[in-house]
Amino acid sequence: MLDEKREAGHEARPNPKPRVLPWADCGAQPRASARAPSHAQAPEATRGEALRRRLRDLLSVYVIVNASTPLELVERLLDAGVGTIQLREKELPPPEQAPVAKELQALCQEKGALFVVNDFVDVALDSGADGVHVGQEDEAAASARRRLGPEKIIGVSARTPEEARRATADGADYLGVGPVYTSKTKMVRAPGGPELIARMREATKLPIVGIAGIGPGNAGPVIAAGADGVAVISAVLDAPDPVEVARALLEEVARAKRGRG
Repeated sequence: MLDEKREAGHEARPNPKPRVLPWADCGAQPRASARAPSHAQAPEATRGEALRRRLRDLLSVYVIVNASTPLELVERLLDAGVGTIQLREKELPPPEQAPVAKELQALCQEKGALFVVNDFVDVALDSGADGVHVGQEDEAAASARRRLGPEKIIGVSARTPEEARRATADGADYLGVGPVYTSKTKMVRAPGGPELIARMREATKLPIVGIAGIGPGNAGPVIAAGADGVAVISAVLDAPDPVEVARALLEEVARAKRGRG
């Protein structure tokens, strides 16, 4: 899976002779008129800063993949408008996940999307991923923040106001809240419905992604209740036409956001 490489060749050019500024050897400073305009001196935003500014939009449709998901399909989903990809791989040991994560990170960076690794901070570090998503039983968000630094995006699974407050204090950037509906995957708690989203929205200002059992036709109420996006697995990946379903979800989410005013 995910074994297609991209290589870009560039013709080597001779380095131009360095230009010595007139004040470089005499300790003098340039006059104000010789300086570039102040707006040109502003540092360019880092990738982490740029992702945070767009985070609520990027989370609108959040697709969770594994190592067997074809890279070509991920690319088509990103081209359709999916803003976030998460690698959730429970079968491969972390060292074998890193090459997969590197390919996904490169693709998401090329497409302007967010890429996070589920659970494994080491894989996120080794692959240069944009961030990590951790559950309540995984490495604590505070530990993940210390290891990843301030630039990376950290998502935390939460279901109660207390968990939301702790995640915020630990440096989380967004919350994954669920289960919202009944899901095909193993469920350890009863689904809370859109009402769960509404309760969590009252408890936190962090972006919220609804999780579990969400697909076209039931995503709208999740957004209307206060979520910023929906996380999906089988609704998209098991569909006869995953791209068509992703587009339908994007439209439903956008429509529900407009309806909130």
